[in-house]
Order: sequence, then structure tokens, then C-alpha cells
Amino acid sequence: MIRLLVLLLTFALHINVFAGEAELRYVKEQLAKMPSEDREKLHLFFEALMETYFPYTLFGDKPVSEERYNLEAEKFRKRSCLANGKRVWEKYAALFPSPNFILKFCTCGSSVEVYLINKKAFLTTVEAHLKLFKAVLGENTTPENLLEYIRQDSTNHFKALRGHSLLIGLLHGYGYANSSAFHKIDVYEQATGKWLEPPYQPVKEDLSDDELMRIVKYPYNYFCSTNVKLPPEFRRLLQEEEAISTHANKPECDDSSSSALTLLPLPGFRMLVDDPESAAIKQKYIETRRKIIQAYAEGDFLEVTLCKLIEK
Repeated sequence: MIRLLVLLLTFALHINVFAGEAELRYVKEQLAKMPSEDREKLHLFFEALMETYFPYTLFGDKPVSEERYNLEAEKFRKRSCLANGKRVWEKYAALFPSPNFILKFCTCGSSVEVYLINKKAFLTTVEAHLKLFKAVLGENTTPENLLEYIRQDSTNHFKALRGHSLLIGLLHGYGYANSSAFHKIDVYEQATGKWLEPPYQPVKEDLSDDELMRIVKYPYNYFCSTNVKLPPEFRRLLQEEEAISTHANKPECDDSSSSALTLLPLPGFRMLVDDPESAAIKQKYIETRRKIIQAYAEGDFLEVTLCKLIEK
């Protein structure tokens, strides 16, 4: 029985190696057919994306990564790489069908948003929080039909999720606790905004523009240092927002095992530093980071990227 299991495992490993070699041969063949100028633009396109958080979606289980560029910012190198690369990618995309990922573009005013969606991670995340997704998007929501809607719809990710910061945080791989805290801050800031709309009832009428801006940015500091009378509910919201903000921070990588790790940032988001889920997410991203660097150390950048994209 043990020998059989060993044989089956060995056979499976050979299949995986063969599949990887077959994909690499295919990618090399397709790239060889392209004009060198198109290959270079495609290389720069994916390089610009991989400088952000896209690798954590491609090599890990971050459900969604997003990047954007301004159509009017012609002088910026990154904008040029993404805009030129988009045109080249759309020309050759059919040659690189991806069973596991969706690479999508949305034009929103003067900006173009680029999304990479890890299908498996997306479906798993929505399924794990389906009750919440149904509460926001409707009872007929399923992981599959939401993924299909986002894949086909020309609207951006924000509108597809109705601008709900908790859902967006979950699908960007920030975890429930962090996403929930950020959503609360979002709600609090909207409530603060309503209180600070003209005629600025909670504050003095003779405030300068600079003073008003400080209040908008740090309402808790202002309201708690003055004798302004506020409804108890609003004061409670401000106190909760301050408490969350005080215990939130962006994750930093403290793994110094390789100097090359400094070249790839961890996904940036406000993290509850004392939360166990946050610690697990940070560790997962550190481990994924090692895997990403190892993958690119062993081959050509564009070939490695495309092989992973079309991996079965």
C-alpha cells in the first residue's frame, strides 16, 4: 500500500513537471513569433503590474489586485508602460488563455483600472462570507454569479461591490477583522462629513479654512479638546474611530533572510496589529513573497509570468 502511494505521488510530480515544461515551451514559441518591440512592451507592462501587489494574486491567494493609470498623464513612465502594454496584450491575449485568472481593464473617466482576479481565491472568499455578500448585494448572490458578473461587466470593481469597503477589503485579501475595522472608519468618516457640512453647526462659525481642514482630518482631536456639545452617538463614533486608527498600521516585512526581499513590498493596508488574523495574513504574505522571488530567480521574467498565468 505504501509503495502504491509512493508511485502515485511520483507519477503526479512527473505530470506537474511535464505540464510546467509544456507551458514553458508553448510560451517561448508564442513569444518568438512576436516582433521584438511587442515583446518589450509586454515585458514592461507586466513588470509595471508586478511592481505592485499583482504577484500575490498570481502566486498566492490574494483574490484581487488592482492598478490604475491616468490617460492624461503622458509623461509618466508607468502610465506609458501600462497603456502601451494594454494595447499589445489585447492583441495577443487569445494566445494565452488563463483557466485560473481574469485580467480585466475598466475605463473610468480619465483613468484605466487593471484588475487581476484569482478565481479560486475569489470564490473561496465569497463562499466564506456569503451571508455578508448577500446582505449587501442581494439574496440571489452566489460566488459563481458574482465572479461572472465582475468578469463580464464593464463597470469597475468598486461599483460592482456597491462601494462597500468591507466587501472590497475581503476581496483584496485584507481579512475580515481588518476589512471590518476599515469599513467602520469609512462609516465614521461619512458621519463626520455630514456633521461638518455647512453651516458647520458643531463648530465655531469664524473658523479659518486651515482650521476647518484640520477638523476634517482629525475630528476626534478637535471635538474632544473643546466644549462643543455633540449628540452622544456621534461622540461615540468618533471615539471608536480613534481607537481603531490607534491600533491599525500597515504591515511591514521583518524577514531579513534575503536583501532581495526589499524589492517587493507586502500588500499595503491598515492592519489591526494585535489581531491574530492580521498576524496570520502578514505571515502568509511573507511566505508568498519568498515564493515569488524564487520563481523569478529561476527564469526569464516574462516567460515566468505568462507560464503562471496560463497554468492549469
